[in-house]
Amino acid sequence: MKMPYRGILNVLLSDGVVSGLVIVDSVGNIWWHTGFFPQINNQVLDGYKLLSEWVCYPESIKVCGVEYQSFINSHPDFWILKSIQAKGSIILQLCTKNKYYFLCFTKEAQDLLITQQKIADMADLFG
Repeated sequence: MKMPYRGILNVLLSDGVVSGLVIVDSVGNIWWHTGFFPQINNQVLDGYKLLSEWVCYPESIKVCGVEYQSFINSHPDFWILKSIQAKGSIILQLCTKNKYYFLCFTKEAQDLLITQQKIADMADLFG
């Protein structure tokens, strides 16, 4: 099975733009992941809670025990969140072809809007 988005993913990972990717379905079930996503004190990603909270436009949300502040909420297309404990950022991006979501984690300080666009380009190839 050809996965054209993985070419972009491999570049983003090797360049340090993203540190991990989780793909969740439309109800928040984890479909696939790189193996690198936040899990603190055995708290695993709750995709359903993340998607449910997104529609409420919260100022902040905990993801795997890490508090993130909403930076840009462009529901239903993408959501950029920044850790308030300096633990990086997360970008949730809709894959328009099949309504799955790419949840990418970043470690380094970078232009999050440029990173979001790269993730959107990758998501366009999924499905």
